[in-house]
Amino acid sequence: MLVVLAIFAGQVADAQEVRQTDRTGSTGRTPSRERDRGLEARKPFSIFFSAGVQASGDLFKVTADRLYPFWRTSTGETFAAERFTAGLDEDLQIALGCALRSGSLAWRLGYEYAETGVFAMARQGDTGLAVPFDKIEFSTVGFDILLELADASAIPYLLGGAAVTLIDGGYDFFDQTRLGWRYGAGFSYAFTRNARAAFEIVDTRIQVESRDFMDTGTDASAEHTRLGPQHLFGIRCLVSVEL
Repeated sequence: MLVVLAIFAGQVADAQEVRQTDRTGSTGRTPSRERDRGLEARKPFSIFFSAGVQASGDLFKVTADRLYPFWRTSTGETFAAERFTAGLDEDLQIALGCALRSGSLAWRLGYEYAETGVFAMARQGDTGLAVPFDKIEFSTVGFDILLELADASAIPYLLGGAAVTLIDGGYDFFDQTRLGWRYGAGFSYAFTRNARAAFEIVDTRIQVESRDFMDTGTDASAEHTRLGPQHLFGIRCLVSVEL
């Protein structure tokens, strides 16, 4: 009886081993682990494209040592303002660039472009007058270092770096070039062996000044104040291809 039970137990063990071999192959590893191990041989160079939204708060603020006029075109009245603030709407941002990866680190160089609407407000006491402006263009060249927190098909990562931003708004007090720094985080997923999709949030901090604002023809003098570093938030989706 014991002999029969031992033979039966051996047959069951052999059957389980055969099923395990059929499922995992001769290596004994599960398919998911095989897939992750294949990703370890990722190519070091990649190119990327992204699209998303750029958002910000106030760009700059101007305070005057005496009142200066704004013309209210809808009613023909003159509005005397003592404060002026300009900020940005949320608008489309696109980017492209390349990256070089070594281990868990990657060095990324990219170009970002956004054409963003401006909202501006002139105030006297508690009364405000909206001032129309055309859209302004932001062109940014950024250099980032990425730290990957895993080595698998799904990878969270952190990033930090520096950026040079060219602002072109058609007005002297908007047009300027600023150097700033930035940081962010993201999450990428490999949908093929050499292609990944990612979602990331990047905050670029620059110092925009309201210089030469009073040279636009307004008859007043003003003390120009800075709002100290402005945040240009980029919320975007990326697609990268390893070459």
